[in-house]
Amino acid sequence: MSEIYSDERKDKNKSSIFADFLKKKCANSTAHALSHAFSDEMIGIRIFWGFLFLAGISITICVIYLTISSYYKYDFSIKLSIQEKYFDDFPAVSFCNLNAFDKSDPLIIEYFNAILSRNNFSEKIKPTKESPAIYQVQQQIKLLYANLLDDLVKFRTSLNMEYSFEDLVISCYYNGQICGSQDFESFYNYDYSKCFTFNKKQNETTKVKKTSRTGPGSGLMLELFIGLAGIEDTFIEKRGIYLAVHNNSVNPVVNHEGMKLSVGNLAEIGIKRTFYQKLPEPYNKCRKDTSSYSDDDSEYYKRTVRSGVYSKKKCFEFCLQVEFIYPECNCNDPQITSLEWNQTFCKSNLELHCVDRVRNMFDSGDLSKLCSDNCPTSCDTLEYATEVSYSDYPSEYYYSIIKDQPNVIEKFENISNITFDKFKKSTLMVNVFYQDITSTFVQESPLINVEDLFSSIGGFLGLFLGCSVLTLFEPVVFLILVVAKLIENKKFKK
Repeated sequence: MSEIYSDERKDKNKSSIFADFLKKKCANSTAHALSHAFSDEMIGIRIFWGFLFLAGISITICVIYLTISSYYKYDFSIKLSIQEKYFDDFPAVSFCNLNAFDKSDPLIIEYFNAILSRNNFSEKIKPTKESPAIYQVQQQIKLLYANLLDDLVKFRTSLNMEYSFEDLVISCYYNGQICGSQDFESFYNYDYSKCFTFNKKQNETTKVKKTSRTGPGSGLMLELFIGLAGIEDTFIEKRGIYLAVHNNSVNPVVNHEGMKLSVGNLAEIGIKRTFYQKLPEPYNKCRKDTSSYSDDDSEYYKRTVRSGVYSKKKCFEFCLQVEFIYPECNCNDPQITSLEWNQTFCKSNLELHCVDRVRNMFDSGDLSKLCSDNCPTSCDTLEYATEVSYSDYPSEYYYSIIKDQPNVIEKFENISNITFDKFKKSTLMVNVFYQDITSTFVQESPLINVEDLFSSIGGFLGLFLGCSVLTLFEPVVFLILVVAKLIENKKFKK
């Protein structure tokens, strides 16, 4: 019985030590409401301060919860800034002839007719209400280009059908200085065959052209010949050029960017440059570094990076080919550039219809989610906005002079005499220039970062409870003192 009484007394001693220390610490706390609740002599005042302390705790918990919730929403703000420069890089400019092949040689027409014949097509199209002219011509073009590409890859033809730089360009000027084929790099595209890029950055040692000039008349100016109207436009439904203004380090994604310009016009294209800098995950589903890949990345992403500079549009094309077109059609869409040369192209009418059907399903959104998950968006992008104005080209006065230019005479040698109308239907002029040399930066930044989160929490603790950072250490000090006092009492009793 005496042992039980002894144990109860020990427990009371421990409880009283704990209670005494707690009361003293609360009375001396730097949390003002708490110290007043334990130190003021009047019971009413102590109750009042106690109520304020509990209300402050409730409000603080609520506000901190809302702040933390806002942080994990990963909201961001957008900062727009404009940086003026007086001397900067001129962009890359790519152009292709919409008339992809030089058909001035009768052997080329024979070759195309042979392709049509073995696929049960005829050069002479008879449009109907159910099958209008535009549909039949476009199907004919697809069939010709697919079979031609297959023959070229497998070395079944040696015909030279491409327009060279000298064939297309009447004159070239950059900031008033003559430019030529040495200033252009060529690349190939399924729809337009051989294309040309001005001011392309091939590697890190390549020096791109810069400019300090703005406005019409500056920048790149081209006069172009696109083939004789009525003679070299067989198997096409439109005449003009494809043109894109883009980053110096990449080729344009032809089917997804750029513009088409018609003959008989001067197109003045003013450009402005905008840099977009997005936040990576968890703020956006985008990738900061798209110049390299890891083992965990999708095969389509890896293939796109290996093909040059990463582009989500190009990655989508690879994904579309592997996941949908080949399994459904048992052949590859010739429009999609591949790093593999031993592939089987879709080249029959039936196979090309299959490709069109799969593409329509993909574009409607039924199939695109898989590719979207495997092809990340780049966080950092550069875009060129263009503003185009047109004027009539050439004037009759200018035509009376240029028709005697030697390289113009060469281009029209297949007809007995050049006329103003024939020249106008076979040529155009382009001027690409900076409207002003400023760069717009659209930059995202976290609405609440870690520093802001902790600052807000500290501010609310100070505002509603009168606490500081040091107050947070008071419970730790309290426990240390209680443990030390208990140890001291134990030693004293011994």
